[in-house]
Amino acid sequence: MKDLSKSPFTPARIFKLLDKALTEMIDDWYRNISGYYHTENINEVDEFEPELKIFHDELGHRIKFAKDDLQCTYGLKVVEEEKGNSIEVSVNNKVKSIDYEEFLDRLQKHYQATAKKADGPHYAEIFLLSSDMHNAFSVTRSEGKADIVRICFQVDAQKVSALLGDSTQLKTGVENYCLTPLRRIYADLYRKSKK
Repeated sequence: MKDLSKSPFTPARIFKLLDKALTEMIDDWYRNISGYYHTENINEVDEFEPELKIFHDELGHRIKFAKDDLQCTYGLKVVEEEKGNSIEVSVNNKVKSIDYEEFLDRLQKHYQATAKKADGPHYAEIFLLSSDMHNAFSVTRSEGKADIVRICFQVDAQKVSALLGDSTQLKTGVENYCLTPLRRIYADLYRKSKK
């Protein structure tokens, strides 16, 4: 009899497939919006800095916005841990008046409401949050630099296996469940701070 409690994928294979999906997400996001931003100097005479950049390195996969007063970077990263893989979603915030307690409270309310919904794929069962949001949410403050707000989702190896064969569904799950709430709440708090 087959052991259904085990994932057919090794943690290393899951890591590679998740990392590939996060790379594609940032690349797709960049392609979809790059027409609205200066993305590179066309020649050395141009005096503008790119308003949109992407990075893929040991820090993860990031997209940086630097247009007018919008200065932020969103990041996605797969983290290998002893207990398995996790996905870290982040935003670099340069606005000092952002209320991080409100940020955490709104995220917590969002995920509590999402967990109660019975329709659609149960991404909450695949991308797991600690029952205490304080353990999943962190803010790293650096004097003179942007604060980094992170949310960490533990990946259930068995349940994510169903998504690993379909990169579109995997990317949709990460985007809709992990990234979009952070983006939406950050954007709301950013606009509120500018009033």
